[in-house]
Amino acid sequence: MKTSPSPAGQPAPPPAPGAGPARVRLTLFVGEASAATDAAVATLRRLVEDQPDAFELRIIDVHRQPEAAERHRVIATPTLIRELPPPVRRIIGDLSRHERVRVALDLTADLAENLTRGTQDPSPDPDPEA
Repeated sequence: MKTSPSPAGQPAPPPAPGAGPARVRLTLFVGEASAATDAAVATLRRLVEDQPDAFELRIIDVHRQPEAAERHRVIATPTLIRELPPPVRRIIGDLSRHERVRVALDLTADLAENLTRGTQDPSPDPDPEA
């Protein structure tokens, strides 16, 4: 899992050459330290731990980087945004339930595996005879 504090709310720098880009970009906006914040971070770590190279995770404190929260139109914390792959998806509020977060973000195991390999379509190849 790539975690970057994202200074001043700017996008994380590109990965080092040869490291390959993260295929799923998640941004978590948090407020004050709380049980909800801790649960959100724990859920996300669990979510991406099996395929760390497939994910980029940024955690942004809205008190330290209010301009980033404003730019992403974050009005409540915690807010999780899946920026890549499109379409953008958001979860606002309770992020403590791993399976609900995974489903809400459409992060199936097939999606992460296919994105790691460089394809976005998890469907089988079309029949060449058709």
